[in-house]
Amino acid sequence: MSEGNDALPDAGTFVLPPDARMEVNHAMTPFLLSDLEKDAKRLADEISLMTGSLRSNLHAITTISTQYIEAHRLAVNNLADRIDESIELTLQLHNQCDVIAESMVKVKAVVAQIARIKGMLDALEHAILNPPNTT
Repeated sequence: MSEGNDALPDAGTFVLPPDARMEVNHAMTPFLLSDLEKDAKRLADEISLMTGSLRSNLHAITTISTQYIEAHRLAVNNLADRIDESIELTLQLHNQCDVIAESMVKVKAVVAQIARIKGMLDALEHAILNPPNTT
């Protein structure tokens, strides 16, 4: 209920106090009861249509909500799976880099041996091209 005015609920609909009396300004005619019955039936039909529509809309919302939740669950699960896969592949990459780094140590040793052999070949070539004078 709204604060300060007990006659108006939150939706703004006027509510009669319990001691209120309604006065009928229409003369009682044979058609009054028939018209009242027709209005009540029409109103009942409208309420029936509105509740049916509301039921249908609530069902649609429930279906969409269920689909949304399932899609979200799949997205989270797929994301978690992709993250795990990414971590695993990153570890494999690091391990492969470590293997390459270890093989580079061997390459450096081979490069040093090649440089030593080249130095010896250069010395031998120099000795052959420039023989010592024995005269």
